[in-house]
Amino acid sequence: MKLDVRDGILAVTLVVLNLLAGCGGADSGPATVPVAGTVTYQGKPVADATITLEPADPNAGVPTCQTFTDADGRFEMVTLLPGGKSKAGMVPGQYRATVTKPDLQTAASTLAKPKNLLPDKYASSTSSGLQATITADGDRNLEFKLK
Repeated sequence: MKLDVRDGILAVTLVVLNLLAGCGGADSGPATVPVAGTVTYQGKPVADATITLEPADPNAGVPTCQTFTDADGRFEMVTLLPGGKSKAGMVPGQYRATVTKPDLQTAASTLAKPKNLLPDKYASSTSSGLQATITADGDRNLEFKLK
């Protein structure tokens, strides 16, 4: 099956719309706490990056979270719920993180799969070394400093 850039752009658009339109109310899904942070690479903010936090223990029953950085590398986490819904914040627990930044401009002009503009090690939770512990009453500001 051959995919082109439009498929990738459509997929990203659908994820963003799901995150915006599918957010549940305060009583929808598991209890979450607000979590925000920043991503930098070589000391500079990373705009338009995708951050995914998955449970460190897949059997813990903690949902995966995903969001995107703004122009200043800042983000607010969103919990992905079953059925394509989402909820602001994160369920307290232990997480492993990935950070990617697709080069959509080059992909659009060459019709190729978007290249990741960050080192490949950050695209895998097993090699990224990025972790987060979210507690109900602790510091919930994450800083991912990529090198």
